[in-house]
Amino acid sequence: MSEPTSKRDFPSYLGVDLGGGKGKKTAIALLQRRDNGVAVRYVGLRTPAGGPLYDEHLLEFIAEHPDALLAIDAPLLPTVCVRCRLPQCVGLGQCDDPVVEWFRTTGTALVVGDQRRSSKKPATTPYT
Repeated sequence: MSEPTSKRDFPSYLGVDLGGGKGKKTAIALLQRRDNGVAVRYVGLRTPAGGPLYDEHLLEFIAEHPDALLAIDAPLLPTVCVRCRLPQCVGLGQCDDPVVEWFRTTGTALVVGDQRRSSKKPATTPYT
C-alpha cells in the first residue's frame, strides 16, 4: 500500500534547464504564485546578481529560495511539437499554436534581447 500524500502549496517555482554540453548554457526561471496564477520574477542565463550559472552560483541561487518547488529539466507537458496533431508540419514561421507564437516573439526576445543574431539558427525552439 502506498503512503498517503497531501497537497502542498508552494509560494514560488524555480526551473533549471541544465546546459551541459559545449555551447549549451544553463538557464533559470523564477516564478512567484499569485492569487490568479503566477508571475515571472526572473528568467536568465546568469544569476540576477550577474554570476554565471556554474555549480557554485547555481546552488547559491537555489539555496536563496528554500520554499520554492524546484524543477530540473522537467517539463510539465510534452513539447508542443510532440503534441501536434497536424498531418504535416507547416514550419515554425507559419505555425499558429500559441506556444510556438510565444517562442517566436516573447521567448526569443527574452533570450536574445537587443542583440542581433548572426546565426540563422533560431534562438529558441518549442520542440526541445
